[in-house]
Amino acid sequence: MVKRAEEKLGSSVKVVQGDAEALPYVDASFDRVLASSLLSHVKNPEQVVKELARVMKPGGRAVISVCHEDQLEKYLRWAHSIPGAEGLFGLKNVEPRVYHTDYHLHRFSAGRLRELADPIMKERGSRGVPALFPVHFVAVYER
Repeated sequence: MVKRAEEKLGSSVKVVQGDAEALPYVDASFDRVLASSLLSHVKNPEQVVKELARVMKPGGRAVISVCHEDQLEKYLRWAHSIPGAEGLFGLKNVEPRVYHTDYHLHRFSAGRLRELADPIMKERGSRGVPALFPVHFVAVYER
């Protein structure tokens, strides 16, 4: 993936491979940090959130998104209840509990993200995405 990113981005960007639970940066390195749909895939999401806060400068901001899995599964159950939904919504081989897979180690929601982030960062804004049937939760935090 590093090689692929370097090929796509060119030499104007430095691509670094690292461990999200032990980011290879000194404290207060960044004005902005992004963690998109990451926390359900790591062994210790609590540690990752701490690392995001650690590498942010004072006044820096983090944008963190999580899949709202309960909401997504609710949508999938609803879609499967409609005759012909498999073709209409592209759900032919998609089970209503699709996010219970080997690579999703944790279930997340807005509440779960807040449990982890609120003790160490201040939430500045949040929203469900998409607005009509939010299956992702995106929050902006400040250090």
